Amino acid sequence: MCSLGVRMQPTADRARRIAHRLGMRPYRVAIIWQERGSKREWREVYRIELMPVRVVAMDSVARELGELGNHAEGAMRVTEVSPQQVTEGMLRGQLPAGVQWGADTHDREMFFEVQRFRRCPEDPENPRHRFVLGSEVHHDAEGMQFSFVLQAQQVPRSPEGADRSLNTQRVKPGSKIVS
Repeated sequence: MCSLGVRMQPTADRARRIAHRLGMRPYRVAIIWQERGSKREWREVYRIELMPVRVVAMDSVARELGELGNHAEGAMRVTEVSPQQVTEGMLRGQLPAGVQWGADTHDREMFFEVQRFRRCPEDPENPRHRFVLGSEVHHDAEGMQFSFVLQAQQVPRSPEGADRSLNTQRVKPGSKIVS
């Protein structure tokens, strides 16, 4: 039989979700597994939005100007991730039980995506930020949570989630590129 703490996890999760429903937790965090097929297109294999989740502070992630443009640099802490929703293996990159990679793939990746919710339905979509696991996953049994650090990854993403690491605009030979 599971311990009393494990049996209380659903109650703790419901209580933590109240802050999300009231709009007091402004960030959504998702784990995304994707693969690139033989035609070099990325296909999402699986996505899970962590709920409840608490992003401690995005202001610890700096904006740096470099060769690739303005990109995120640094890390942030994530807490209150439910051990009932995800396993430590999933947080480390393992696909959930029953989900498999495709047979014809060349590249596979897993990353975390962080996006601020829109405050009102008419507000524009906020940009998505891409992160990778930057620390060991800590299982805080007394706090009924996983906590870990996410490290910024330099792959810009549009509000819709499209990879913006490369400029896909076609330029005619001899044309000048103006930023």
